[in-house]
Amino acid sequence: MGRTLSFDRDEALHKAMLLFWKNGYQATSLKQLESHLALRPGSLYHSFGNKDRLFMEALELYASEFIAQLQAAVEAHDSLTEALEVFITGLLVEGESVRPSRACLVVKTLFETSDAGGVVAEKADALLAEMETQLVTLVDAEKAAGRIPESRDSTAIARQIQVSIIGLRGIALRSAMASEIRPLVASVIRNQIH
Repeated sequence: MGRTLSFDRDEALHKAMLLFWKNGYQATSLKQLESHLALRPGSLYHSFGNKDRLFMEALELYASEFIAQLQAAVEAHDSLTEALEVFITGLLVEGESVRPSRACLVVKTLFETSDAGGVVAEKADALLAEMETQLVTLVDAEKAAGRIPESRDSTAIARQIQVSIIGLRGIALRSAMASEIRPLVASVIRNQIH
């Protein structure tokens, strides 16, 4: 019979995600994780295996939350353009106080691990591909609604949107850009979709 967990695994995973997002994969030590999650080494290993497995679960959680937030924005607005403007502005402006970093955790991970390769880099790459697939689905829905011409390539548009999100998140790190973020987001997204 297995041991009963004396902590909330989902809560611990969310805390781990935030710590990894703040520090990055390589800069987050097992000691930091143990302290931040208030777990003993045995509990950490019993629940999550090792740092790589915990990190990959944290990446999956991050990606699923990202996609859920994007989907909620789409459902709350009449067009993909409006939804993306609100969603991205939220990532860059409104969400500052609740996010440990403006940078995307998945992209941050890819930058950090892609040269060495391995399972973590592969996971980050797969999650970016999954996010692209979600964007293709949203673009296809816009085409079906007649808001994007059928002749446009859905995958190309989705990739342009993804590149724009990554780039906007990067440019938002510049303090001099704070007052220009909203109009910049609107301009970039409208140029990608229309």
